[in-house]
Amino acid sequence: MQDLPNTAQGRWFFNETMQDDLHLALAHDNVDPRIGVISVGNSIPSLPTRYWGFTPAASGRVNADFSRVTADGLTYCYQNFVGATSPIRHVLIQLISATRVRIEGFVGVLCGDPSTWAFTAGAREFAR
Repeated sequence: MQDLPNTAQGRWFFNETMQDDLHLALAHDNVDPRIGVISVGNSIPSLPTRYWGFTPAASGRVNADFSRVTADGLTYCYQNFVGATSPIRHVLIQLISATRVRIEGFVGVLCGDPSTWAFTAGAREFAR
């Protein structure tokens, strides 16, 4: 397990079921830990079920390593996924509290201007 308290890093649960396909993991690749991974089940309509790998950034809010994403009120954006296919997406993530995370995918390659990063009614929340 890669759960890191008070950060976005780790496993997140959509509801009380034990089915893995409903849940979310924000972690590092199990073969190459230099790669960050958004592992999505089928509970986020805006993101197809798959492994979304990216190179974590040491600073800033684009492709931030999940260990740096805290409940600071900010939204973080992820882009340039390894092996991404059409339609290519970018992903917004916000740690709402130590135990709740919000996530949503958007069609469009790049995150763009942070002032435009906004969740819609399609965002999903997960708990720890």
